[in-house]
Amino acid sequence: MFTILNEYRNKNFTQCTNARFFKTIISAVDANNDDVISKEEYQALLKNIGAEEQMTEEDMDAIFDELGVGEDEKVIPVELIKKSWEPLMKVVIPK
Repeated sequence: MFTILNEYRNKNFTQCTNARFFKTIISAVDANNDDVISKEEYQALLKNIGAEEQMTEEDMDAIFDELGVGEDEKVIPVELIKKSWEPLMKVVIPK
C-alpha cells in the first residue's frame, strides 16, 4: 500500500512534503469523512490514481485482515493508518 502511494507521490507531488501528501491522500480516500477507510474507498483511490492493477484482491484482503476492525465489513481507522505509516515516512504526521 505504502509503496504504491509513494510511487504516485514521487510522480505527482514532488514539491509537497510527506505529511502534506499523506493528509491529501487521507482526505481523498476517506470520502465520507467517517475516519475509517473501507475496502471500497481504497479501491476507488487506487483507480483514481491509476494504480488499480498494482494491488491484487488477495493483497487488499491481507491488508484489511491485518489492520481492519469490525465484524461484518472490515474497515481501517484513519488513526491506525497514520500510526503505521509514520515510521515509513520519517515524519510526524499532523493530526
